[in-house]
Amino acid sequence: MLKQFCRMYSSTIRPSPGAAMLSYQTRLYNTDSASAKYIPPAKSANPTRLPARIMSAFDPSGSPPRPNQFAPPTPQPLSPSTPQPMRLPQPMPPFQNQQSNEPSPNKSQEPRVFVHFAVYKKRSAMQVSIVKPTFRQQGPSGLVMERAGGLMLEFANAVGERQYDWSKNKKQLFMLSALEAAELANSSVCQFFHDPNMGRKGAGSIYKKFSSAAMPDGNGFFFNLTVTGGGMAPDQGKMMVPISHAELYVLKNLIDYSIPHVTGFSAVIDPTLASLAVGGEAM
Repeated sequence: MLKQFCRMYSSTIRPSPGAAMLSYQTRLYNTDSASAKYIPPAKSANPTRLPARIMSAFDPSGSPPRPNQFAPPTPQPLSPSTPQPMRLPQPMPPFQNQQSNEPSPNKSQEPRVFVHFAVYKKRSAMQVSIVKPTFRQQGPSGLVMERAGGLMLEFANAVGERQYDWSKNKKQLFMLSALEAAELANSSVCQFFHDPNMGRKGAGSIYKKFSSAAMPDGNGFFFNLTVTGGGMAPDQGKMMVPISHAELYVLKNLIDYSIPHVTGFSAVIDPTLASLAVGGEAM
């Protein structure tokens, strides 16, 4: 009895499919009006919400988003306690060759080096230095050797115990050419004659003679310089310096090193040597 009552009750309250469709259309459209009007559906209990950041961009009135609403936050300056970002080292610039074949326009900035090899004895002394060759300009960037260099020998007499007079009027100079220096280094016994004024006015007025002779006991050599003419006193024009075998060995090595420089060949490999030698300054 109870089951039969339940079946009758359910058939009475359950709407038919046609009635359900009519009810749905009635909710969507108002059939009483001349033109159908859309009726929005009821709001869901759990509507889909956009992120709060996007929702905050709109006013309640539905206005468009404000300018720079979605711009990234402005970075704040770092406080002293904030660790600083690591700075990578800057890349080094490409290598640039600073050498130039042209002579330097400002020679006052170029360093001048003064060096000599000295031999001091009881009655006299001798100093040896290198004289650079001189060059002249040829073309916009060319240099041509005008005069070869040499090995300068300076002699001075003693005026006291280990004291020597190197004044300009007292000392005597004798410059060996590359060939003369090579002969001195090769044979150790040689003799050369110079006229400082050769080819100029006053040629023959001064005569210089340099000679190297072995000591009788074989312990070394004598370097002799004799200068005649020019109103010079005989004792002032004669100087002799004993040279030991060790001192001659050093002198020979200096000659071997200086020959490429005094002949100008070293300037072909390194043109800066030629630019520094313009003017014939002594090395």
